[in-house]
Amino acid sequence: MLLRNYSLTSVMSAVYFAATRLYFLKILKKSGLSQQHLLHFYLSVIRPVLEYCLVVWHHSLSKTQCENLEAIQHRAIRVIYPVTVGMPYIFALNYAQIPSLHSRREDAKSGFQVYLSPFLLHSFPVASTKR
Repeated sequence: MLLRNYSLTSVMSAVYFAATRLYFLKILKKSGLSQQHLLHFYLSVIRPVLEYCLVVWHHSLSKTQCENLEAIQHRAIRVIYPVTVGMPYIFALNYAQIPSLHSRREDAKSGFQVYLSPFLLHSFPVASTKR
């Protein structure tokens, strides 16, 4: 229960902070930055906020929380690429050539498991019980 409450608070905070950073993305767009620079800003400033502790709370995210995280990315794509306004999220991702946050969480989770596998208890040699 504690992890669930922590996850809920963390996700809400991540969505809030990422949404506030979208404002800066819009300001940069109005300043005339190219789409490539805007995408770089999103990938380096906003998306890390959305992916904070993703390996830890990936398994406990509700569908609504996942949708809220993906909605921020969809909003950023619409700001960067105006042609994607009204486009379904999957098509907007393909247009922007970036993966969904869900697929990145899955990739990170599997990579984290591979990283931890040498340290898991089941891989340690079992002590002999013969005397």
